[in-house]
Amino acid sequence: MKHITVLLLLALISATSLAQNDAVVVYDNENFTGDSRNLYSHYNPEGLSDAFNNNIGSIRVPAGTWLVIFDETGFRGHHLVIENDWTATGDFAPWNNNISSILVMRDAESGLPVLQGNNYNTSDSYNNNNNNSNNVQYNYTEPQVQNSYVPQNPGIFYNIEAAAKNPDEVIVLDVRGQNLSDWPAFFSNMKNLRELYISNNSFSSWPSFFSDLKQLHVIEAENNSFTSFPTYFSEFKNLEVLDLSGNPITSFPSFFHELSSLRVLDMSYTKVSSFPSFFNELTNLESLNISNTDISSFPSFFDELTRLRWMDISGTKITDLPYGVRSMNIVIVGRPD
Repeated sequence: MKHITVLLLLALISATSLAQNDAVVVYDNENFTGDSRNLYSHYNPEGLSDAFNNNIGSIRVPAGTWLVIFDETGFRGHHLVIENDWTATGDFAPWNNNISSILVMRDAESGLPVLQGNNYNTSDSYNNNNNNSNNVQYNYTEPQVQNSYVPQNPGIFYNIEAAAKNPDEVIVLDVRGQNLSDWPAFFSNMKNLRELYISNNSFSSWPSFFSDLKQLHVIEAENNSFTSFPTYFSEFKNLEVLDLSGNPITSFPSFFHELSSLRVLDMSYTKVSSFPSFFNELTNLESLNISNTDISSFPSFFDELTRLRWMDISGTKITDLPYGVRSMNIVIVGRPD
């Protein structure tokens, strides 16, 4: 993968300060058709009722502007850098009706108002290393301080102390990179918690009271020290996104086959070496990352995952794709020639 480091200047731009032709225009269909909306700053809908949340098929990008699109609200999830007019067709078809938030970035040379930001290295999670000029790949690194570019919203908490004072109000808890290793007891009171981001900490086990968090939709726990999982994980029937990358896990946990809502699974940089026999039961799986693992082959039932649209196998021991996998309509990053 080609790595490019870019100095970014993050723009905070109001509609009154930009001319009409400086607006980003989003369309609800591919090829710049259908209903449209002008964006003069970041797009992060407050609710699922927003007409363009998960309903964007193409985007007009004015000169001096570039975007980072995300498949989750709050500027989270898979992301893609866009520098020119873009439509969700061909290799980018998985993004059609799958965009939930957008960062609108302005180049310093554009002459548009800018606010000095940080150095970011950004990457495309959905791209398959083609040479499409609409997509430039970067190496993405999470900002050290999330609030440097993620706006505060009701229900979103970025530190343990604030969440402890208002456990009933916590919908999203983002405590990435805060050197945490112990679970505070108040976690059991966060009955409304839907999204948990604990990446880059030192957690090694899950407490028993964690089983009370039945509303969880997202768990991102990359780069911790987890090796095993309690059986109550099978009760997380609403879980849609699970990121366990970078943990010393040697096999897929047995509870996986009961996660009937799971759409996104990231097991990259773990020690897994094969798929379990129950993997075909993950019938709603859309995105799978097994990069940099010891997996060397696909099971015969793999083509039963009919909803799978994106997969990263780079850095694995896979040297050939069986016919069943090749015939699947999915984007495969790192596929062998």
